[in-house]
Amino acid sequence: MHEPTKILAEGVGQLCEDLEVDPSDVSVLVMAYEMGAQRMCEFTRDEFVTGLASMGVDSLDALKGRLPTMRDSLASKDVFREVYLFAFGFSLDEPGQRVLQCEVAVAMWRLLFARHSWVHTGAWCDFVETTYKRAVSRDAWMQLLDFVEQIEPDCSNYDAMGGAWHSLLDEFVEHLGAADN
Repeated sequence: MHEPTKILAEGVGQLCEDLEVDPSDVSVLVMAYEMGAQRMCEFTRDEFVTGLASMGVDSLDALKGRLPTMRDSLASKDVFREVYLFAFGFSLDEPGQRVLQCEVAVAMWRLLFARHSWVHTGAWCDFVETTYKRAVSRDAWMQLLDFVEQIEPDCSNYDAMGGAWHSLLDEFVEHLGAADN
């Protein structure tokens, strides 16, 4: 008998159904992070088995019981940062790809920042979707988290000239200023 080496999208969907969790719930992303998954909507046999073992999970019920803890773990700044950084590579269409498609980046930001309560999440996502409209580089992805952590909600401490921010962030701050006027 041939044993599958991967759980693909349909299987991940079935796993989510069995866990009684929406596939778009952030706990599924944290689960993928904890399992060391390399690709969205896919678990290799090794990722799945090793990941469950490292989490100390030996049944579907045990995994289901861990989901709230996974979701709540994002309240830790360090865990949020790790999962955020993981999300970029995890979301790429192909290994070695250097940019995230705009729609995928926005969906990930909405998912991640929904629990983080960044005041500009909606404005940022709308800006990227309607004005920027291009793929998002790893550099822009990484700098956004620094921006969220370091810049005041009114952007009063943002220095476009001295901060060496990605041009996407410069454009967004300019856009926010235009929206205020």
